[in-house]
Amino acid sequence: MVSAKSDMVSRSDISVSIPVTLVDAQQSKLQLKEGVYVAGGTLLQLNWEANEAMSKQIISLNNLTELKDIEVIKEGQKHFVKIGALTTINECLHSSIMTKYCPLFVTACQNIAAPAVRNLATLGGNVASRIGDSLPVLLVLDAEITCLINGEKKTKKISEWLKESRDSSFLLIDIRIPYKEKQFSYYYKKVGRREAFTPAIVSVSGMWRFEKGELLDVRLAVGGGSHEPVRLYQVEELLKKDGCEYSSELVFSKIINEFNSYSDSFFNDQYRKKVAANLIISELKKQFIY
Repeated sequence: MVSAKSDMVSRSDISVSIPVTLVDAQQSKLQLKEGVYVAGGTLLQLNWEANEAMSKQIISLNNLTELKDIEVIKEGQKHFVKIGALTTINECLHSSIMTKYCPLFVTACQNIAAPAVRNLATLGGNVASRIGDSLPVLLVLDAEITCLINGEKKTKKISEWLKESRDSSFLLIDIRIPYKEKQFSYYYKKVGRREAFTPAIVSVSGMWRFEKGELLDVRLAVGGGSHEPVRLYQVEELLKKDGCEYSSELVFSKIINEFNSYSDSFFNDQYRKKVAANLIISELKKQFIY
């Protein structure tokens, strides 16, 4: 048993505020400068069990019912599947809308945590953590987020938001996945230290479209574990230029160079890079790109 650190916060020291509107939530965050937003609380529980320092001030978002929905919306000429930030991973997994319009995302949800955790964990929490297993898929799907920052509602592509520095006033409202009528091939792979219910060594996702034997669109992303999820734009451009012309060795090298990884007590960064590259190349070969 790991003994508690002397400077750790006791649960009896924690205060909880429960706002009922988005405005109330942001006001609470401004007043409680060290406060943290919490919905499912699964990441908070993991941090607690790991004896990591925690805030004494929790702002529960569970009463913000406007953040709990999945629907198809139209903005201009584009259609989106809009997923409220408080929608659980399990609700995404079993949504008929998600199954119809976002099958790749449903595949990813099947690989996020254990079933009991998926019942509690929200998509918003997975995204807002910036390291959630859903992010490689959302990058590939060119998804957007709607958020409140200092009381102002903004919509941003997830790829752009991940490059920005953290803002303490940030409150995620929803995630929007563009609906595409054209047919894409897609995949999602997560590799962990054992078969199930384990943090990822690496997670990769991709989608591409062929027309008359020509590769017209390809998107690749890597994340998982403690990685900052990234789109592999250089690799994508290499493949789009003329996918059939390039060898596996060249694509492997490009992935290794573009993907920044990390080392821990289990695996070093080079191992993780190689796992990601092999996963991507294996799937590309199945699609007869080479």
